[in-house]
Amino acid sequence: MEATSQLLGKTFVDYNNVMEIPGQPTATPITYVSDAAHCKRDCFTEASCHCAVFSLSAKSCEFRVGCRQHTVRYGVAGGPFTVFVKLPDSFPKYKEYPSRNTYTTMGSTNMASDMHEMVISHDICVARCTVNEECDCVVYKTQSDASYSDGGCWLRKDCHPTQFGHDDGFSVFVKQRGTSVPTPEKLQEELERWKAKAREAEKEASAATAAKSAAEADAQTALKAAEDFKNKASEQSSAADEAKNLLLAKEAA
Repeated sequence: MEATSQLLGKTFVDYNNVMEIPGQPTATPITYVSDAAHCKRDCFTEASCHCAVFSLSAKSCEFRVGCRQHTVRYGVAGGPFTVFVKLPDSFPKYKEYPSRNTYTTMGSTNMASDMHEMVISHDICVARCTVNEECDCVVYKTQSDASYSDGGCWLRKDCHPTQFGHDDGFSVFVKQRGTSVPTPEKLQEELERWKAKAREAEKEASAATAAKSAAEADAQTALKAAEDFKNKASEQSSAADEAKNLLLAKEAA
């Protein structure tokens, strides 16, 4: 069984009962932790960790790289490991071919690493393909029938849509290599970044508005002071004219 889970804004794809460990170990020594969640959290905080391998029996947690180039056998009964694979910061786009199926001899090649898994949505099925660079497409069971329940997921490679067979109850999602769509987490980070910029711009605008209001008030004060000075100067000029006229009148007498 496989599921995606959120941890501190990062998405992982979880695989249980894994028989073969993917990738190569990092320089970080194996640690011993209380549970799988602790192992996943430690992997999240370590940038070099592409996936974490947790052993329930040993309570060990190992960081690994190169996890997307693997042929790990997922879902093998009795496998001793749980693997948490980090999704990349951006996904390739996928194109859906509804009511189509594909497998070896019908438009694709079954992958050696593939085991039929039950998942809760086609997004999780697609995520399995995203974290496996060998994978070119997935087959997702959209409707239950006598053979399979809905939610079945199979990985395929060498996918050729024109050779897919018609099969109601299935959809094929083909990886569009060379395309990129940011993950919801990355989009949220970008949104928060732009929100922060908007808040900063709003603060700057408010400060500019306050500065403008202060400048306008200062200008009004200066205009009033100038007007007062003008009036006082006019009064003094009138008084001087009056004193001059009085002096002239005395001289004339």
